[in-house]
This record gives sequence, C-alpha cells and structure tokens, in this order.
Amino acid sequence: MDIDAPEQLESIYILLLEKYVEDDTETALKPPGFNHQWHLGVRVVSNKKLVGFIAGIPVDLKIRGNKQHLVKINYLCVHKRLRSKRMAPVSTKEITRRVNLTGTFQALYTAVSLLPKLFTKCQYFHRSLNPEKLAPLSGLRPMQVKDAKPVQQLLHQYLEQFAVTPQFSEEDVQHWLLPRDGVIYSYIIEEEGQITDSHLFYYAPKGLGKDMDRLELLIRSVLWVADNHGFNVFNCSDMMHNMSFASSCHFEAGDGTLHYYLYNYRLRDRI
Repeated sequence: MDIDAPEQLESIYILLLEKYVEDDTETALKPPGFNHQWHLGVRVVSNKKLVGFIAGIPVDLKIRGNKQHLVKINYLCVHKRLRSKRMAPVSTKEITRRVNLTGTFQALYTAVSLLPKLFTKCQYFHRSLNPEKLAPLSGLRPMQVKDAKPVQQLLHQYLEQFAVTPQFSEEDVQHWLLPRDGVIYSYIIEEEGQITDSHLFYYAPKGLGKDMDRLELLIRSVLWVADNHGFNVFNCSDMMHNMSFASSCHFEAGDGTLHYYLYNYRLRDRI
C-alpha cells in the first residue's frame, strides 16, 4: 500500500480505529528507512474496501550486548467478518516473504494474547491526574530539534542497563520523540545549558516529597504537564524502572498485559 496517498492512509486509519489506540498512523508507519513493500493491505475486489492490514518497520535492537537489525511487525488487523478465512496467517506469511527478500530474517512483535515462546511481558498501570498534588521541576521545557543529539546520548546511556533495547539514531530521535501537538508531548530538563533528563508521553484516545528521587521528581513534573494539556489519565507499564515511582506517584495496576516475542532469534531464557 502507498501510505503517501492520503486516501489510502485514511482507509488504513479507519480499519485500525476499532482495534488500535495509536492516533498518528503516518508517524508509526513511516520511520527512517521504512519500506513501502512492508505495508500490506487486503481489499475486496468489487468495491476496493480495505478489510485487512499488516505492517512492518525497521528497528535496531541491542539484545544482551549484541546489535541486531530486524523488523517490528505491527497493526495486524482483519475485518471481523473475515477472521475465519485464515487471512491473518496468510498475511503474516506474505509479509515474512517480503521482509526476507530484503535480507532481514528476524522480527519483533507483541500481542495481548499469550503465545508460545514469549521472552518478556509488561503490565499496564494507570494514574488519575490530580493537579493539587503535582508540581513541575525547574528547567522543564518542551524538547526542540536542537536537543536531538544530547537526548540520543542520554537515552543510549540509560538503556545500556537493560537486556533488550532499541537503538536510536539521531534521525530516529527526531522522528519518534520530537513534540507533535495532539500526539507526542516531549520535555527535557535543562540545567546550566546541559540536558540532564528527558521524558515524553503520547496521546492514546480511549474515551472516557522530601525523599523523592530524581526519577520520581521527573514523573511528577510530567504528570503536571499532562494535566495542563487537559488529559485525565496517565498510563505506564512496569518495564525498566517504572515501578520505582508507581506506588509513590499513585499509579494503580490495570488489567492489561502486553507480551513480547522474537521471531527467528533464540534467547537462552526469558528476561
């Protein structure tokens, strides 16, 4: 599919709207190095209506010290009336063929369902915003293009402590992390001309202390920013160090769990 064509992009958005919460489809499907051949749609012959879609985007991971280039598979969606026609496995097989033709043979994918051979999982936590108990850190400002390089360095330094992490180029940082009104809200802490912290949150349409460490102070600042933008609930997962602030910042466990899987890449044990 040609997602540069507005009418095709709109048809993808309409199909995904009921299943996925991501609002900025174009940003998610067009990162640096994206391949048009990895956007696969299935249409009805008679009226050209889009009834199935699957996408892949390139991603670089560091897996226990080893750098690996692979594809991230996302947005697998089939119209509910056609889910008994085996469109999902056929679509998966076809996008695997297309990715293999480019010399990439490993993949990352996630699922709410528990499937064989997961390597890790995360649980979602939620926090209702209460501005009376929140306050911003000094030096807090929106991220700008000029901040991409120092934010990239800060991000890589932080991610070094984890077993499986994405590897962001400066171009990736600009694509995924720069603010986009109504979609991504990115902020940094700048002290004496040096960026010491960064954080972002994104809009997911759903309908309706003295002993605090640095991370908790940063999260409280971000909660304050989110409230000022008119959001009602702030979500996070239990990955990385998020549980160090979840309780003290009054996040409550939700019932959602996301499972992570690697295709054609073997880990000795789960992470």
